[in-house]
Amino acid sequence: QNNKQQNLGLTATQLFTPTLWGEFRFGLGLRTTTVNISGGNDTPVVRISNPGPAAYSTTLLGNANQFPILRYQTDFQYVYNLSWIAGKHVIRAGVDYRRQWLDDRADQASRGFWNFAATGVLGTAGRYEGYENFLRGFATSFQRGYGNFFTRNRSAEFNQYIQDDFKLTPNLTLNLGLRYEYVLAPKEVDGFINYGYGNYGAFQPRFGLAW
Repeated sequence: QNNKQQNLGLTATQLFTPTLWGEFRFGLGLRTTTVNISGGNDTPVVRISNPGPAAYSTTLLGNANQFPILRYQTDFQYVYNLSWIAGKHVIRAGVDYRRQWLDDRADQASRGFWNFAATGVLGTAGRYEGYENFLRGFATSFQRGYGNFFTRNRSAEFNQYIQDDFKLTPNLTLNLGLRYEYVLAPKEVDGFINYGYGNYGAFQPRFGLAW
């Protein structure tokens, strides 16, 4: 297994006037999750099933169906905030833009899944237990996935806001704000998957007070 995360953040603040300033932030996140099989990524999965106590009824040889896992995620974030003090008002506005790349092998039984279960009527000559079927090469079921398991997913979102902290009286401040979030539908670069989602946006008002 190789699980690794790396993050980078940069911030730049600019003072335009004593009452007006801006802040820019950039963030980069790199996440790697890889799980390979030491015996080879083509090693099959074998399950032997027998009736009896739960502790002895099933034997599983090999790793689970979803291995290998090859996942590479890259996150980008761009933020800009603007602040302005104007008399009794402290006005803030900003935008947050995020992009996510997820290159992922979504494996499902590409290595083959062999199942050897008991067959025949118990107590008769035609009865074979799971281990016997395994030894004689009689599989009761077989499962395997075919095709390209690697997908390149892309998603993004925009978040904007404006807020006014209004000092109505020396001991009463109102917080008035509005936020709008817009999320783009996730897409697979090569069109292998249709997630069935559309773009979505929503307004979020804000009201508060401090007394």
